[in-house]
Amino acid sequence: MLRGVCTVCVTLLVTTLAGCVSDQQVIAQANDVHTQLEPQVVTDPELDAYVQAVGDKIIAAARGMYESGELEQFGVDASDWMFEDVQFHMVASPVTNAFTTGGRHVYMYTALFEGCATEDAFAAVVGHEFGHIIGRHVQNKMNTQYGLMAAAAGAGLLGAVLAEDGSRTETAATVGGLALVGGQVVGLQFGRDAEREADRLGFEFYIRAGYDPDQFDDFFAAMLEQQGGEAGGLQGFLSSHPQLSERIATAQGWAAEVDRSRLQRYQAPPIADGREFASLQQQSRPLTQQAAAASRSGSNTAATQALAILHSFPACVGGLSDGVVPEDQQ
Repeated sequence: MLRGVCTVCVTLLVTTLAGCVSDQQVIAQANDVHTQLEPQVVTDPELDAYVQAVGDKIIAAARGMYESGELEQFGVDASDWMFEDVQFHMVASPVTNAFTTGGRHVYMYTALFEGCATEDAFAAVVGHEFGHIIGRHVQNKMNTQYGLMAAAAGAGLLGAVLAEDGSRTETAATVGGLALVGGQVVGLQFGRDAEREADRLGFEFYIRAGYDPDQFDDFFAAMLEQQGGEAGGLQGFLSSHPQLSERIATAQGWAAEVDRSRLQRYQAPPIADGREFASLQQQSRPLTQQAAAASRSGSNTAATQALAILHSFPACVGGLSDGVVPEDQQ
């Protein structure tokens, strides 16, 4: 009888913990995180205006798809708020990364910006990040994490209920730990699927913003060349991203399928031409160098705390490091 009652209690606990996260909760959390990251947000007016302008081009293209009903064919459930007051920030960091916290904030690291050969390459990453917002990937991930926590807690309690009295504590810890590890491995596949969807959505936003479909994969190709090959074995399996070679081949396939005649509708000049883009990158480099020095300093300031948070985010662009901070950074 006791076991039956406890089993019901465990079920209720799991159900309670694994609730749904609302859009407002995601937006509020994103705003909270932003206050902690502000010390590393680039305030250079030209860089700030530039990254926002590229982001606005992507948003305008996505909004057009949303209002025409084209987004529905991709199976996403977008909302009006996703196209309003979204802020694209350049953040000073020596890490090659970009991410969104799922609300109205997108962060492009200066090192990533400096590693892009053209605005097209940069815009491809911007489009990918906005794809995460449209796909509600942060919200879905939060729901998944709460579910994992609930399942691990429930498995531990249930293991304790079913075990002999003398071994309940040990059994609870073992069963709960195994459930959590298993859930995390399953969750990695969800991460790869989300990255694939963000690439797909980002590609559509990108070409409708007037960028060259043949250059969407340029940044991924540059990363693959820079790191000298693909991650393999256990590291490749544990990566939360599809292999770079897969992403490149997939993007090339999408580009080959684009009806070139329809691209004329989307033609638009870049925000910055080649010379202007290179000049903006030159303005960015001292900020990246200062951030690298701050990371190595070991000081405890608002800026270094913001850097620590920035460097704790998994690499949204994938690659061998997949979120691992370089050895010379603390």
